[in-house]
Amino acid sequence: MQQLTKEEYIHILMQTSLCLHYEPDFRIDKPMLLLVGDLDKTGNIRKVMPLWAKHDGVKLVVIPNARHAANLDQPKLFHDHLLQFLPS
Repeated sequence: MQQLTKEEYIHILMQTSLCLHYEPDFRIDKPMLLLVGDLDKTGNIRKVMPLWAKHDGVKLVVIPNARHAANLDQPKLFHDHLLQFLPS
């Protein structure tokens, strides 16, 4: 795995934060997979994701025995759900 420089990491983090929207009527017009660990206690993610999942085209998967980094805590389950979701 390639290690990022501090500047690259900060750039990615800042770009990622630009996609966050809190407007009640904001919609993403693409299929969306939300993966969250059942033990995730980071911010309001566990509270907000079920609300997002009520919209058309959004699928919510709760990964058992996983925290915020569900991909690290349960990599097989995480990748199984991700690969099922992605178009072939």
